[in-house]
Amino acid sequence: MCAARNPHRMLSALAAIGLTLTAGAYPFETPGAPNLEPPRNGKPYPPIMVPEGGDKLLSLDCPVTSSAGLNPERGEWAMITDNDKETKSFDFHDECESLVKYAPGIQWLQIDLRTSQVVNAVWIWSHHWYISVYRDMVVQLSNDADFIDGVTTVFNNDHDNSSGLGIGEDKEYIETNYGRPIPVPGIRARYVRVYSNGRYRGRVWNADNYCTEIEVYGGKPTSKEKVQIRPALPKPGFS
Repeated sequence: MCAARNPHRMLSALAAIGLTLTAGAYPFETPGAPNLEPPRNGKPYPPIMVPEGGDKLLSLDCPVTSSAGLNPERGEWAMITDNDKETKSFDFHDECESLVKYAPGIQWLQIDLRTSQVVNAVWIWSHHWYISVYRDMVVQLSNDADFIDGVTTVFNNDHDNSSGLGIGEDKEYIETNYGRPIPVPGIRARYVRVYSNGRYRGRVWNADNYCTEIEVYGGKPTSKEKVQIRPALPKPGFS
């Protein structure tokens, strides 16, 4: 596991780049992120309710490929679907066994669910140990491995089409240990593709891409009763 560091060093580093914290550990502003959703002040996103049986974790240990090549800069692609989300380091990424770092710029990660299945949610953890805002996040589903035919976009916070995938209406968000839950309206798909294009940390934009975990939930309903999707959450990196 990753070694914990002194939180005062983290807060000093954030102050040095102009990031101000509230009591809930959210910045009052991140000037580099023009499309930021309002701070949630520690509140989770609304629960994702699905028919019973439709809350299964479909992506566990599923194959992962990427536009960034056969191997990431650190870690392994398989770590993105291994259900290990603990990234506990203030300073050194190399100590974070669950964190994957891959090539900078616009890149995608793709999960093969092995068969076409009903998808009800995609949940993403990037690098939740730092207060960061992730840029040009686009999530698409398809039964076509090349994402040419039958592509459905379920999330897009690219406000200026810098990724070339169209202008999105979703907001950029502050990364926390809660991750980013994305509801999906029961779309049948075999492949899930997640694009990203670096991150903002205060006034600084870093082109490197990071991912800890992508979880895909769904499955065939067994009743009309509604249940809440409840992923295992990692420990918070700041408080």
